[in-house]
Amino acid sequence: MTESLHALLTDAKKLYYEGHHQEALEKYLLASQQGDLSAQAFVGQMYFMGEGTLQNYEEAIKWYTAAAMRDHPPAQSRLAYFYFHVRKDIPKAIEWYQKAVSNGHMVAMWRLGKIYQHGMGVPADKDKALRYFEQAAKLGHIFALRQLAVSLIRGHRGWAQIPLGFRLLAKCIVNGARIAWQSEDDERLRN
Repeated sequence: MTESLHALLTDAKKLYYEGHHQEALEKYLLASQQGDLSAQAFVGQMYFMGEGTLQNYEEAIKWYTAAAMRDHPPAQSRLAYFYFHVRKDIPKAIEWYQKAVSNGHMVAMWRLGKIYQHGMGVPADKDKALRYFEQAAKLGHIFALRQLAVSLIRGHRGWAQIPLGFRLLAKCIVNGARIAWQSEDDERLRN
């Protein structure tokens, strides 16, 4: 990353967190046009949320896709979220979540686990859901760790695993509090 791109992204982030969304969007757009994948994903998010601009799903999907096609896991996960919640295209959402999972994105692991746990557009598969929760929990995702703990406490993997479930739940509470204390924007707290 060049020094000017780094400065542009630093300015954009500062403006965004100060609530100057329109100015932040302009800087993120400049960084996006220089090929920065994180900026492209964030521009997509700003269009999706209508921050600094009118809400525009077509622009959101354009920017998410630009970064997702270049294997940017957060963009792949956000694109999947868009297809799942806005377009209600479950197969397309699962396809993008799986791409994000293959690139190690813990939020995508968590969300894909929830899809299989509840059978949202696919047959419910608690074992597959638990495997996704385990993957995300190993990376530190707090909600996945909680879901894994609750499943074990409920005896999903047998009575012998219930004590482990309680230990994992305690770990979830301690780690969640520690992470939230350090930063409420941490990926490990994304639901």
